[in-house]
Amino acid sequence: MLGARNDPTINNCAEYFVPNRGFTVHHRRVVLSKSGASRAWICAACIVPLAIIAAILMVLFSGRKPNNGGKVSGGSSAPLSQTVMPATRSRIQASYAALPLAFEQNQGQTDPQVKYLARGHGYTLFLTANDAVFSLQSRPVATGPSAAQSSKSELKNFARRDKDQKDSAAVVRMHLVDSNSQATVEGSGPMAGTANYFLGNDPSKWRSGVARYARVSYQNVYPGVTMAFYGSGRELEFDFVLAPGANPAPIGFQFSGNHGIKTDDSGDLMISSAAGDVLLHRPVAYQEQNGAKQPVDARFVLKAGKQVSFELGNYDRSRELVIDPSVSYAYSTYLGGSGDDNGIAIAFDSNGNAYVTGETTSTNFPHASDALRGPSDAFVTKIAADGSSLIYSTYVGAEGAESGNAIAVDSLGDAFIAGGTQSAKFPASTGAFQVAPKTGNTGSAFLFELSPDGSKLIYSTYLGGSVDDVALGLALSGSGNTVTVYIAGVTSSLDFPIPTNLVPLQSASGANDGFVAGLNPANNGASDMKFSTYLGPGGGNGAGAKAVAVDASGNVYVTGATSDATFHTTAAGGAPPYQAACGSCGAGVFDAFVTVINPTTNSYVYSTFLGGAGADVAFGIAVDSAGDAYVTGSTTTTTSSNGFPATPGALQTVYGTNTDAFVTKLNPTGTALLYTAF
Repeated sequence: MLGARNDPTINNCAEYFVPNRGFTVHHRRVVLSKSGASRAWICAACIVPLAIIAAILMVLFSGRKPNNGGKVSGGSSAPLSQTVMPATRSRIQASYAALPLAFEQNQGQTDPQVKYLARGHGYTLFLTANDAVFSLQSRPVATGPSAAQSSKSELKNFARRDKDQKDSAAVVRMHLVDSNSQATVEGSGPMAGTANYFLGNDPSKWRSGVARYARVSYQNVYPGVTMAFYGSGRELEFDFVLAPGANPAPIGFQFSGNHGIKTDDSGDLMISSAAGDVLLHRPVAYQEQNGAKQPVDARFVLKAGKQVSFELGNYDRSRELVIDPSVSYAYSTYLGGSGDDNGIAIAFDSNGNAYVTGETTSTNFPHASDALRGPSDAFVTKIAADGSSLIYSTYVGAEGAESGNAIAVDSLGDAFIAGGTQSAKFPASTGAFQVAPKTGNTGSAFLFELSPDGSKLIYSTYLGGSVDDVALGLALSGSGNTVTVYIAGVTSSLDFPIPTNLVPLQSASGANDGFVAGLNPANNGASDMKFSTYLGPGGGNGAGAKAVAVDASGNVYVTGATSDATFHTTAAGGAPPYQAACGSCGAGVFDAFVTVINPTTNSYVYSTFLGGAGADVAFGIAVDSAGDAYVTGSTTTTTSSNGFPATPGALQTVYGTNTDAFVTKLNPTGTALLYTAF
């Protein structure tokens, strides 16, 4: 065991490799509280990012009982859903998720204001003369007659439902400002099949043969402007098509029924509501010529009163112009089984699929391809980009406890996971760098790689010495056979593996030192390891490396915490580092650090402390294309003269109470802060 953390100065919100601590799950919800159970020592278990909770979706099918008193022929009273095999249910789910978005013509099945309606994942869209109304649903729709009968009253009850705390539905209304209220609204692209509504016992209210269309157009919604809604798979798209000479200036829409509206750094428009977020992706504008699309610069512009318009670059006004934002609904749900399930890390591939890892004690973790082997196993789950299905989910572990603490995905879709294991029979691959834990080791770090469909364990290795080790951070450089996987973590081993041709940049104390190591899994042997060094001495429980990032030049950025005043500091070009001396080093009190290494030359780019008189610990790091480093963590340091270095004009410059988060941006040489905020 790595030993229990007893330092009260972080107020229990900085458990790093967490002996005797761990996040607990109540009723399959990941909660930000800690348990006294001595189970999850290998778990990263720092503050679980809310994005992990918000990023996970499963569509759960539950059948409806028949109307004959809940019994089926033969006397069985089981719900129909229980008679469907899981594999069949999965195929049904996948088939339903693949259905294209369809627009139903309103023939009396809903409110008369509605011209057409469409049902997407988690929302219903109602198109009126001048509005697009999203009715969002953050929980599965109830089965039974109440769900089937709801569509008629759905639009009329929008306002009531938006205020009713017992109902998680919310409504976001997009109104076309000063548009033509007499615009012709028509469907095109008839789709196979019809919709039928046989609701209640009044045949005059039944509707059958309701037509379904692939596209709905508003003609001359502004002078010379047509607006069209259509689906791209299950994602909603809408275009403004400007005829030659048409003026784009009048185009605008206003949002209501939402908690807030903003644009992000990508230029996407986020409209938040009680049931989720509606995301309008940054508009793509183009003109066609000789069969080729010529891009035109376009972006959203926010105006007073939650109004939005477009700003366009130069284009040929004598030709047709298309402005195309797409719409998506941010999804959320639970992921887990009947035991404790901790989502610890998340990554995304180029297609938007989400990859989640953590630890689970559930024997029935969703779609897991094998049986739980120990008291807890690492899990890896890949979720489709629209949240409609699980692409794969699997346990990885052996007879002891395991936790997946970090994850990254390369351009080929291979997932790389690092964490900790207490097992002597962890599934190391043949010929891997380290196929077994060293003698005496009771907790080792691991790295494994999964194929894009999750069916193949491409590579798996232990990583550690003869005492205790755990991996907490992971980053990739390159892809395919050239990928180098950088792993950061904590070790108490004095014999942590270091390549024989390298001298570690820092020495080891044997007491929770940091480490960073680079491996190339494609080599599959003793030459796997390209780089390794201690980042210590850590100086006590709670220290070590917590996160790692890599820039475009291959420099490795590591952050974490140390209580040792002799931790090495330097800056690029011989200049003094931002903070050469520890602000609070001592027994159980830490400063954060940021260390950047050139692994090719086994040398520092820079290394600096980051902290004040309190306890300061960094948990995450990222780097941009300019080489600026972004660091986040926790601090108990106030804004006194020896306090944490909040910068004037930052979002929050005053320390709150107990423990605050911090965000810091460092320049590429490590000599100055560009900003810091509590």
